[in-house]
Amino acid sequence: MLLTLKQFVEKYKDLNLTIGCMRMAIYRGHLLAIKTSNHCWQVDPKDVLSWLSNINHNNPAAIRKLNEIFYSEKFIGNE
Repeated sequence: MLLTLKQFVEKYKDLNLTIGCMRMAIYRGHLLAIKTSNHCWQVDPKDVLSWLSNINHNNPAAIRKLNEIFYSEKFIGNE
């Protein structure tokens, strides 16, 4: 399920990501995104998880927190 950057930031508030941060990652080629016909970037939450996991690969506590945020019932129930 693709989300616009705004939808993603609102849904996953616990990540403390900003739209600007995500746009820079997209422009630098670190984060996969699709630009729609109305010029909105859309991302797949799985791609964002992968990007953040790569950044935090040496930090087990951060990886646990990411998994908790992305796979907890609270967030799965909102989809």
